[in-house]
Amino acid sequence: MAQLLLGPLLVLGVVVLAISIIGIPLLVPFAVLGVFAIMVAGFAGSAHALGRWVRAQFGLATHPIYVSVWAGIALLLIPTLVGEAFELVGGPFGILAVPLVLTGVFLEYAAWTTGFGAIILNRFGPASPPAPGSPVSLPPAEPDPTQVAS
Repeated sequence: MAQLLLGPLLVLGVVVLAISIIGIPLLVPFAVLGVFAIMVAGFAGSAHALGRWVRAQFGLATHPIYVSVWAGIALLLIPTLVGEAFELVGGPFGILAVPLVLTGVFLEYAAWTTGFGAIILNRFGPASPPAPGSPVSLPPAEPDPTQVAS
């Protein structure tokens, strides 16, 4: 939903800032850079999650965190890069280029979208429920007005 609303909200923001002439050159570039930074961080988060899952599958859980990020980025980009290489070679490999590139573009789009949504939900989403086994503090019970105080 955030990705669908990104364009209209940006246009609405530019229109509102157009009313004050100074707002456009000062705030719009920073807003666009901020959204770009959020999307890059979301992509890195998606790549990290994918890399961590792959490391867990192969029992490589002791490596540093950046290994997970680079492994995830590599896994996301491999179909696109192989498809582009097949397109450069041409011939019978050219037939495989289009499905590989489309698969890679879909994977990258899914990673960008998932990461962007995760950051938006992390910042503006509902509070997470308490962990199982953690003490839950409840508000004090109110006295029942139907009972007569003695």
